[in-house]
Amino acid sequence: MRLNGSRVAARSFCYVSDLVDGIVRLMNSSSALEGPVNIGNPAEFTMMELAELVIELTASSSKIIKLPRPVDDPQRRRPDIRKAKEQLGWSPKVDLQLGLQRTIGYFAGALAEEAPAGLFVNGRSAPLFALGSMPVPSQTHATPVAAWGPARE
Repeated sequence: MRLNGSRVAARSFCYVSDLVDGIVRLMNSSSALEGPVNIGNPAEFTMMELAELVIELTASSSKIIKLPRPVDDPQRRRPDIRKAKEQLGWSPKVDLQLGLQRTIGYFAGALAEEAPAGLFVNGRSAPLFALGSMPVPSQTHATPVAAWGPARE
């Protein structure tokens, strides 16, 4: 797994069902709202934490390869959602771990359906993943809406 930038570069991740809910609330709000309204998740995770969590949740044996940080890449991206909370009554509900679990479960199921008959990895029938061959923990196969996955929940 490639990790660009420093170990401390941080990002926030918002599950798409939360984003859609926030956007719908914004569209249905009064026109008295002025200025930008940030819809996102203020919980920050370092890119290293994200990489380690993905490896853990997918039971991957992938190694993290550290690459140089792109010149224009900010160290932090954390939305200020005070206006969304106060004026729209909105805040994100799905945390990073749950969003990743839903997304991994969805793609494991989708890839298993597309896998040709007789495809075996490590002696078991399994899909191939971009991060390498790995067993995926059994998850709820609810179709996620995710910034990390396909539309529908």
